[in-house]
Amino acid sequence: MRKFFIITFFLIVFCGGNTTPETEAVTEIPEAVVEGTQAVEAEAEITEIDEESIEKYKQSWVSNLVSYSALTEDEYLVTLSLYEDYETYGWNRGYDFNAKIIEQSLYNKSINNNEFIISDDNTEFVCSNKSSGTAISAFANEYHPLYKDDDYGYAVSVDYTCTQNEEDYLWLFGPIFYQDNQWWGFVFYDEDFYENYRLDIPEFEVMYAFQSKFVKRVSLGNIKINN
Repeated sequence: MRKFFIITFFLIVFCGGNTTPETEAVTEIPEAVVEGTQAVEAEAEITEIDEESIEKYKQSWVSNLVSYSALTEDEYLVTLSLYEDYETYGWNRGYDFNAKIIEQSLYNKSINNNEFIISDDNTEFVCSNKSSGTAISAFANEYHPLYKDDDYGYAVSVDYTCTQNEEDYLWLFGPIFYQDNQWWGFVFYDEDFYENYRLDIPEFEVMYAFQSKFVKRVSLGNIKINN
């Protein structure tokens, strides 16, 4: 009978002091990604600069605003009479009305057209609430009496389109309000503030066109509300 002997060898491996340094993996970022990231960062920086310059421009305009007295409580209540369900819609839905607007320079729609309305002082304007379409805004040369507590209370929008002949239309900025025994709105007027500002800072440009358009208050007389 043969006998088999199984001999087990234990191999003990002693590790010396020399070790192989680990190599840190390096991931290459595609050039397009790098360029894209740099472009985004540059755009963000430009936007920040633009916003800062626009804010300085606004503050410069504020320093030129004219001042009027605040509405009395009675004037405020009369103003509310023009607006439908003020608690729900605020100043966004005003009734249509007829008004006498006597002003030498009334622009036919956009001031960019440089076209004036030839108005008849004996004929009333029929003003309709602008409830749809693109918002048309401008900077008023005063804080709107209804926006006194708003830092940007000088920024107003077209609330009405008014016409005497259904061919030429006046853009009336609002909301319109009652003060000193008559109603008031805002209309475009020639103002060189933006051009003069750029004389000092030639590289400056507004972010939005309306920031270089300006309006002033105009009397509407005693309007006739069509509700």
